[in-house]
Amino acid sequence: MTRRVKPTRGGKEVEEFLVRWTGYSNARDSWKSRESLNYGGELGQLAEIERLRLYREGQAREKALLDARNQRKQKREQAKALALLETSDDLDLLDLLDAHVCL
Repeated sequence: MTRRVKPTRGGKEVEEFLVRWTGYSNARDSWKSRESLNYGGELGQLAEIERLRLYREGQAREKALLDARNQRKQKREQAKALALLETSDDLDLLDLLDAHVCL
């Protein structure tokens, strides 16, 4: 089930879901608001889909935070290595840093 947020004339937003009807072609698919899905078993299915969507969004958010944390850590390590190079006259350390950054 696909979800979209549709703006209305009054400035509000309406959350709609694309419903694929069993036994019908894709041409019969229709967008339904949450309120119109409050009949029968559709609401139970909608609750499960919403739970999965929120779980996936949480997973994506956690991954983005972890990636940002790893990038900050890598930048700190590079800054430390650069500071060490600035205090050292040994050119082999510069070669070592170049090799590490290229990895």
